[in-house]
Amino acid sequence: MMRHEELPIPIHSALEEVYGESSQLEEAQLRFHRLKAKFHKVFGHLPQLCARSPGRVNLIGEHIDYEGYSVLPMAIRQDTIVAIRRNEGEKVLRIANLNDKYQMCTYPADPNQEIDLKNHKWGHYFICGYKGFYEFSRSRGIDLGAPVGLDVLIDGTVPTGSGLSSSAALVCASTIAIMAAFEENFPKKEIAQLTCECERHIGTQSGGMDQAISVMAKTGFAELIDFNPIRATDVQLPAGGTFVVAHSLAESQKAVTAATNYNNRVVECRLASILLAIKLGMKPQDAILNVKTLSDVEGLCISYASNHGSSDPNLAVKELLKEEPYTLDEIEKITGENLESIFRNSASSLDVLKAAKHFKLYQRASHVYSEAKRVHSFKDTVSSDLSDEVKLKNLGDLMNASHYSCSVLYECSCPELEELVNICKENGALGARLTGAGWGGCAVALVKDSIVPQFILNLKEKFYQSRISRGVINNNDLGFNPNLPYLTLPCFAVRLFLRIGSGIFSLPFEGGRGKERKGASCIVNHYWLRKAGLRDKDCEIDLESGVVVSEEDSSDSSVSSVKKQAKTLLAKVYGGFSDGSVNAEDRVGFCGNGFNSNGVCPENLKSVTNKTLDGNGGMDHAEKTRSKDKRKKTSNKKPPKPPRPPRGPSLDAADQKLIKELSEIAMWKRARVERMKALKKMKAAKASSSNSNVYAMVFTFLFCVVLIFQGISSSRSSTVGFEGSPLSAGRTQGSLISIQFFPNPSSNAPNGPGSESPNMVEQVAGSDQHEKLKR
Repeated sequence: MMRHEELPIPIHSALEEVYGESSQLEEAQLRFHRLKAKFHKVFGHLPQLCARSPGRVNLIGEHIDYEGYSVLPMAIRQDTIVAIRRNEGEKVLRIANLNDKYQMCTYPADPNQEIDLKNHKWGHYFICGYKGFYEFSRSRGIDLGAPVGLDVLIDGTVPTGSGLSSSAALVCASTIAIMAAFEENFPKKEIAQLTCECERHIGTQSGGMDQAISVMAKTGFAELIDFNPIRATDVQLPAGGTFVVAHSLAESQKAVTAATNYNNRVVECRLASILLAIKLGMKPQDAILNVKTLSDVEGLCISYASNHGSSDPNLAVKELLKEEPYTLDEIEKITGENLESIFRNSASSLDVLKAAKHFKLYQRASHVYSEAKRVHSFKDTVSSDLSDEVKLKNLGDLMNASHYSCSVLYECSCPELEELVNICKENGALGARLTGAGWGGCAVALVKDSIVPQFILNLKEKFYQSRISRGVINNNDLGFNPNLPYLTLPCFAVRLFLRIGSGIFSLPFEGGRGKERKGASCIVNHYWLRKAGLRDKDCEIDLESGVVVSEEDSSDSSVSSVKKQAKTLLAKVYGGFSDGSVNAEDRVGFCGNGFNSNGVCPENLKSVTNKTLDGNGGMDHAEKTRSKDKRKKTSNKKPPKPPRPPRGPSLDAADQKLIKELSEIAMWKRARVERMKALKKMKAAKASSSNSNVYAMVFTFLFCVVLIFQGISSSRSSTVGFEGSPLSAGRTQGSLISIQFFPNPSSNAPNGPGSESPNMVEQVAGSDQHEKLKR
């Protein structure tokens, strides 16, 4: 079985293969839809395909990949997508960006062009991939033919200058997109090495870690990346811990400051290795020709250390290199050669020599050897039999030691990073360190799962709040939500959930392959779209299913959702196009081998009409003649019934279950609508009845109040008649309501007109209701 890095770049026919079934899939669908729409708006046609490469966060192993040592990064969710289409008509490279912040860049379609490093443009990174791929193809003996124009649209979510490898993601995605546009594919390890060399065209002496993890990342793992030869080993991190990435808000411009920062460290390491080789017995000329990195002299350093009772190569560094910075003259005296002659083949190194006044060789070599050792200690800790809690503690200690070395020995930190790392440690991080090239960008902290939400909120309060007050960032830009597995920058938690590497998307764009559904590729057939009377602009393409959906069905309502599911299923059931038995907007087609130059799928038409087709999607001349003669013979017969649509792949149990579920959903929705209508009627009737009852109660109450007050007002009258009241209507003889005052039983006052008592009872004269009313 081939190793992971020996496999070719994967070709994805569905977004689910990369983004899963979570909310990330919905975001990706919207993102690809916007990408397609913007591509059509800018260039007037749809993209041929897309390529994707993720960013990365390096857990440990900083600034040692270009010295040939192993590193341990992991891919992150943020990525760069490159949509591309060959343009045979114009020999121009047109590079646009979904973000209007970046203006379109235009270059000639010349793979031998030189990149103007003095005039830095974002489009240069695409040209790196363009030049590199042509150089690689020539070295492999592949004839790509005459250069052609390319229309390119780029969308990236890896923040620039964050230390999360936005530049490598762009170079990798660009190189892979160009490769796919020319219908080529190569093993991942070759693409990783190729893209590493590509980025050097921009003037950065990259070591290969960023490109390797972007190309070779796997779901659910960090990767131990080894070089010479390049390979990746899966690393399963212990449970109970989360890596939180936080932005220092100091932008790291690696390419712009290369001469004084990144490339300066590369030159210092090269000089340190040459001086160590000379002091350990190599001839100066041999050391200059053969020693390129500190890993080249590690064996000599270990031999020296073993003679002194140790196996640590840093012992040779401590004994043979001085801690004080070296000057140019001191180094040239030891090597016996001018430094410009040593680096004559590297323009970026010559720029370093012009800018540098001294070189700290002792500090740089000490960091590289100690950091290389920490990487393998990290890997050994993860693979050990220790408990997860002890593993996490040990990993945190290694991260803290790594940051100290980066800050003090390699001097690639900055005040913002130092403050951020200290705040991380003070708020419960087991370990924290800068990640990436440094001089700005992000820090990564190892935090226990249980405190991640509070940890992120503490970072907001203690680090970002002051930046908000000063106006460095906007409060609305933070995007903090501790309940989400991923948080928008400047702070987010990295979980081993989506870690898939670079890939090619062959989605249902015009002229490309569509989504494979159990052996069939689903794609919009523009020929039958036109036959149905629909225009491209009247419809949109569901990127997940390849189904054409009319505008009226493109809303987010639940009914529309059911329709879309039904259409997706319809496409699978029929396996071709629907003729007369389905609505016009449901007409879809399948084309396993792609369309011809006129956007027609010959396979579909042949399978549907059972006729041979010409290049225009119609019948050839002989077939037309035979068909005409046949119509003459059968002119008196009744027209035949329309043929049944051709059946597609047989439905398995899951599909039948889906059909049943869709049917049940549809019936449930119809029943729900009817229930809602009935409920509205009931509510209306109830409201009317309730109003009537209220009116009756109010009238009765008012009647009683009037009755009582009229009785009281006639204080010495023994009877009161209500001629106009409802009770007076139709009353019988003697049915007169009277109110009499009875003496208090405890009082000696006589009964009579002049006596008063607080006790009152009602008497109904001439009626047997008197006792009932009294009770």
